[in-house]
Amino acid sequence: GPDDAATAYLKSKAGPDINADIKKFVTAHMPESSAQKSLDLINETLRKLPMGSDLQLDLPGYIADGAEAGIFKYIADKEMDIRQNPTRAASDLVKRLFLDNK
Repeated sequence: GPDDAATAYLKSKAGPDINADIKKFVTAHMPESSAQKSLDLINETLRKLPMGSDLQLDLPGYIADGAEAGIFKYIADKEMDIRQNPTRAASDLVKRLFLDNK
């Protein structure tokens, strides 16, 4: 299969849950930041525009989408490394499991 077949499978099964969890985390912590005040101001301004009454920016969704994309890009890169050199990957794992703990 493709160099990112396992990553694509993982993303199809876990991606929506990961995205939802990130979005919940961001939404829960936005009130603690100035981002929420800025977002509220932007959304209020958008609602005043003739064509903007139905628009609302979804900053937590945007952040979650970007974070999810970054996570799966990292995993895909690691998967490609393993596929290209499985011996080195196995050796690195063995070293971490048995040698780094001493």
